Amino acid sequence: MAPFDLDKLDDVSNDFTVFASSPLEATISRGIVKGRPYGGVAVLLQNSIMRSVKCLCKTDRYIVIRYMNLVFVNVYMPCKAVSNYVCRHYLRDFALFIRIFWL
Repeated sequence: MAPFDLDKLDDVSNDFTVFASSPLEATISRGIVKGRPYGGVAVLLQNSIMRSVKCLCKTDRYIVIRYMNLVFVNVYMPCKAVSNYVCRHYLRDFALFIRIFWL
């Protein structure tokens, strides 16, 4: 989803809060997007629990949410063409978030 379309997720329901990101800003600025867009993640959470929710990190490939004493990670993992280094980098980031923000 393009960055300028992310607000459409807010229209899904008034009962939800949306955390979303898109990696396409740089791609779109270079011209017409060909093929299937890549990346991007979104999380919809009921408004009734938002007092207990904190968004710890939001990037174009993952969103880390803490709800009470739980940590949720929504990830768009790279395709198999990407090196193992990239996957290990993401896993290292997630482990760091869990250590830092664990209650």
